[in-house]
Amino acid sequence: MRQYLVDLFMKQYYKKPFFGSAFMYFRDYYNQSEILSIYCLSLGVLFKDDFEVLLDLLGNSKSDLESNIKGISQIAEKIEKQLSDDIKSTHDLYSEIELKEIIELIFNIKGKVKDVDYRNPKDLLKIKNEKIPLQAVVTLTEMMVYKMIGFGYRFPNKTKELLTYKVDENDYDLALKSGLDIPQVQQVLTMEYHLNSAKDLIKPYVLKFRPELIKRLAL
Repeated sequence: MRQYLVDLFMKQYYKKPFFGSAFMYFRDYYNQSEILSIYCLSLGVLFKDDFEVLLDLLGNSKSDLESNIKGISQIAEKIEKQLSDDIKSTHDLYSEIELKEIIELIFNIKGKVKDVDYRNPKDLLKIKNEKIPLQAVVTLTEMMVYKMIGFGYRFPNKTKELLTYKVDENDYDLALKSGLDIPQVQQVLTMEYHLNSAKDLIKPYVLKFRPELIKRLAL
């Protein structure tokens, strides 16, 4: 299922020039991987009591599932320990776990030294057309799938807070009065919405390749 997720979110943005290697623009990877990260966090929460089945679907060997779960849990715990109190939303989490690493990788591959603040939207705009080699795209995405699913599994309550984060009403009103182009009413997706969306995401794959799990996973 790893390849299914990668293809579903990334493949349509692959660029294949006549000469040179295939790549993906940073702007496209950024947008698509952040969306996928939300689904993966939701999957971790959704199947926290059936985590072995989820890992089996992702393509892990059944004989290694116990060690896989232990390793994924340790990665999630390491991530959680490094998070600051400023992490309030899934975007914050994605930025700290994934975005910083992507930017470092882009410039390491290109042999560049570039000062880009991954928390600064203006800096991100400067590198929107940087190219990420396709091999790196696939590797990064698969790793992110495991990290985000693992975080949702290991820290379901924290993940629920991130998925349903709501900006303070006074701050939101101030942003509106300041002229920011945001909805008049703050839009917050419910946990139920996220869990149902995660089910819808994987249902086509399970129906095609593992239909015997549809009932068990309540899809």
